[in-house]
Amino acid sequence: SSSYTLVLDSICIEPFRNFMFGRVRTNTDTVRNDSIVQLSKDIMPVDEDDEEFDDFFDWGEEGYSTENDTERQNRAFLTQASETDLISKVKNSPLEERIPAISYLGKFQTRTVVETLTNLLKDGQKHIRAAALDALIEIGRKGIDNAKYVEVTPIIKLKNDKYRFVRAKVATALSFFEDDRTTGILEDMLNDNDKHVRKYAGKAITRFQDLYPDTYANSK
Repeated sequence: SSSYTLVLDSICIEPFRNFMFGRVRTNTDTVRNDSIVQLSKDIMPVDEDDEEFDDFFDWGEEGYSTENDTERQNRAFLTQASETDLISKVKNSPLEERIPAISYLGKFQTRTVVETLTNLLKDGQKHIRAAALDALIEIGRKGIDNAKYVEVTPIIKLKNDKYRFVRAKVATALSFFEDDRTTGILEDMLNDNDKHVRKYAGKAITRFQDLYPDTYANSK
C-alpha cells in the first residue's frame, strides 16, 4: 500500500496508542502510516472534536483488542520489564520503541527513573517530551510520597512548548507536585491560545488546590 506523510503541525494530536505498539513510525517532523484507513480513524482535529483530545490525553487501555501478535508481545514485555530494562530500551531503541518504554517508566518512583524522565523533558522530539510528562503524571497520581524526587523547574520550562499537547500535559503534571510557583503558572496558562490547554490548566488548578490547599492559599 501507499505511504502517507502528514506534517505534525497540521494535526492536533498523534494516536498515542499507535505509538505504544509500533503502528506509527515517526521522524522529528512527520508521521508515516501505511494504512490511510487506520490513520483517518485515529487522527481527528481537536477543533472539530473536543472529546478526541481527551481520549488521546488519557488513552488508557484502548486498542488492545485489535493489536497484532508483535504488538501484544511488545506490551507483554513492557508490562513485565524491570526498571533497568526499560531505561536501557529508552536509551538504545528506535523512536517508536522509546516512546512506550518511557510511558511505562511511570510505574517506578526511584531517583534514577525520575532523573531519566527529567532529562527526557529536554529532548528535541516532542513525542519524547510528552511521554516523559505522561510518566511523571503517573508518578504524581500515585501519591505525594512518590513525588519526592521530582523537580518542578524542568516541567515549568515546557509551559510555552510549541506543541499544545505537551503544554496540556505540563499543566496536568504541575498539579501533582507541590511548588509555590504552580498557581501563578497555571493561571497564566488559562490564557493559552489553545482552548484545550486552557481547559487542562483549569482542571489542574482545581486539583492543585485540593492536593495542596495551604500552598494554594498562600500563593493567592
